[in-house]
Amino acid sequence: MKILALAALLLATASRASELRVSETLYRGEGRYLGQVFQAGALSPTGRWDVSARIKSFQYLDAFKGFQAEYSARVARKLPHVSIAARLGTSPPSGQRASYHLAGGEALLTWYGFRLGPESLDTIATVAEDTATAKSLLGLDRTWVSRLRTRYTTTNHRQTPPTPALQGYSIVQHSWQFDVSMLWRRTCRLSLDGGGDRYDHPVGKTDPTWYLWNVDYAGGAIAVRGWPRNHFGARYDQQLGDFSFGAGFTRMNMSSGDLEILAGGDAGWRPGGRGLELRLGWYQRRRRSAETRAVASLGGSYRW
Repeated sequence: MKILALAALLLATASRASELRVSETLYRGEGRYLGQVFQAGALSPTGRWDVSARIKSFQYLDAFKGFQAEYSARVARKLPHVSIAARLGTSPPSGQRASYHLAGGEALLTWYGFRLGPESLDTIATVAEDTATAKSLLGLDRTWVSRLRTRYTTTNHRQTPPTPALQGYSIVQHSWQFDVSMLWRRTCRLSLDGGGDRYDHPVGKTDPTWYLWNVDYAGGAIAVRGWPRNHFGARYDQQLGDFSFGAGFTRMNMSSGDLEILAGGDAGWRPGGRGLELRLGWYQRRRRSAETRAVASLGGSYRW
């Protein structure tokens, strides 16, 4: 499936793309946890459009048989003063008797000092749709770059196949995320994020509980068990030549009243700033009810 998805994307965009990229990360940890994230993407020659596809899968072999997989696609439009994106995804019925469909959108504002500009200064000439706009974007200062990103994801979860006790059970999750980051001289970045979740009906103790990985969190590389209510997180990234390091955490209040902590970090090496990159990581999920999981990751990516 991954090979077919990558081949379709490359065939559709290779003749016109200015950048192609592919990455894969493997996770293994306690509870016989196995995870995998595969991504492929392409940037248009003008730098205005970015198209990507992602496959995520995980399994807790000590909790349920089989695995949960998500297939999603994302399209982003980069404008002179804002970037917007949309994402669609689906997860077929799994070993934990769950499936879902999701749709999401996001917007990104970028300031160079106190001036609003495009997401990347490398594509000013092509992202600006007229000469006047291009001239107004010249001379932007890269010393301090601030970004504000907002995301919204709606996910329709379903019990599949229905059980006698939960005939046709479904719940719709609405997730909002807000992220503020500051980048100094392209070397160090601090990000703070927070958000909340709402559901189409109250979540009670009789509602089924699944492991979820439909929303991305800082420091989170492990599926979350249960229904989140709100969260707060932070992440720090450092670039040192061809090496990069990052660490983050998320504190999450669950609808059940429990507390979930996600934390972890990774280190990467990309010779020359392009081409192949290798990454190693370690993550942990801790629950106030004393459940703890630790996971190690190994990943690689390539750009051309």
